Amino acid sequence: MMSALFNGKIYPQEQIPIAYNNRAFKYGDAIFETIRCNGHYPLHFELHYKRLTKAMLSLKMDLASLPRQNELEKMIIKLLQKKKSFTASRVRLQVYRDGEGLYTPQNHKVNFLIESSDLPTAQYQLNTKGLLTDVYGEIKKQYNPISFFKNANSLHYVLASCFKEANELGECLLINEKNKIIEANSSNLFWVKNNTIYTPSVFSGCVDGVMRQLLIKS
Repeated sequence: MMSALFNGKIYPQEQIPIAYNNRAFKYGDAIFETIRCNGHYPLHFELHYKRLTKAMLSLKMDLASLPRQNELEKMIIKLLQKKKSFTASRVRLQVYRDGEGLYTPQNHKVNFLIESSDLPTAQYQLNTKGLLTDVYGEIKKQYNPISFFKNANSLHYVLASCFKEANELGECLLINEKNKIIEANSSNLFWVKNNTIYTPSVFSGCVDGVMRQLLIKS
């Protein structure tokens, strides 16, 4: 039986007490992180937590209602131990505003949901065969105060994925309002020239990915 952790308590997935009128469902008033885990331990969690809290500030969410970094990390470990995840898994941590109301929330406290799915291998794998790609240009991204993180309003990526599937592509590339390629549909973008690694600036509108941050720091 699959389990998930909601506000610090583990539930079977079919019993998670999420109301039908929650703001994530009604308005996309939510953000999320996808975190790679080896065994019971989330990798680079400090970077994920930092981006998450920065996103909460951008969305005027109440930081005090989210557990501290070490507490949230322990909850992820607890869920992975409950699931007996001994190899690799992907954790999705979603935070959404709890307040009711219409566009204007009645309060800014948050709920959080942690779920995980198994990955086929614990090792990162390099695709040596390459991918068939194309540019998705029907909708263009632009830089703004919420473009650097992942949020529940992901229709741009959904439609890009539909384009990828319809054209039998391995991946597709996204562009901004200046018609500059800024990222792939499911990852940041990198290229090598004269032994130097390049990646688009976050001011182009791309997501400030954790792997991107690690490569820049290294």
